[in-house]
This record gives sequence, C-alpha cells and structure tokens, in this order.
Amino acid sequence: MQDVIDKIKAAEAQAQQRKAEAHAQADQAAAQAKSDGKKHIENAVADANKKAQQVVALAEEKAKSLAAETVAEAKKAADEILKIAQSRMDQAALKIVEGIVDNL
Repeated sequence: MQDVIDKIKAAEAQAQQRKAEAHAQADQAAAQAKSDGKKHIENAVADANKKAQQVVALAEEKAKSLAAETVAEAKKAADEILKIAQSRMDQAALKIVEGIVDNL
C-alpha cells in the first residue's frame, strides 16, 4: 500500500514539475513573441519612414521641376511682353520723328 502512495506522490510531484516547466516555457514563448512583435513593429516603422522619405524626395523633385517650368513660361511671357513694348516704343518714336520732319 505504501508503494502505491509513494507512486501517487511521485506522480503528483512529477505533474507539478511538468506544470512549472510548462508555465516557464509559456512565459518564455510569450516574452519571445513580445520581442519578435516589437522588432516587427520597429522594422515596419523603419520601412514606412524610408518610403515616406522617398515620397518626399520625389515630391520635392517634382515641385522643383514644376517651378522651373513655371519660371521658364513666365520668362517667355515676359520676353514677349518686352518685345511688344519695344515694338510699340519704336513705332511711337517713328511717329514722333515723322511728326518733327513734317513740321520742318
């Protein structure tokens, strides 16, 4: 009978030990999952930041290009206005000269 009691006690002790080992393994797995999750989030944030920087750089490049085009168009328009103004000034000067010559 004592033999049976000893076997039951040994089985209970072994069950407690396995339970403690299972808890330790579960705690370790949870800690590892937390660490892996944190690393995954950090990597995702780093990737997102990298992509955001690429988008910003592309946007800046496009903005510079559009600004250069706008400046070129404005310069072309200004040159046309200057040509027209110069032509009108030449015509006005010619009329003045013709008026003076006619009065002589």
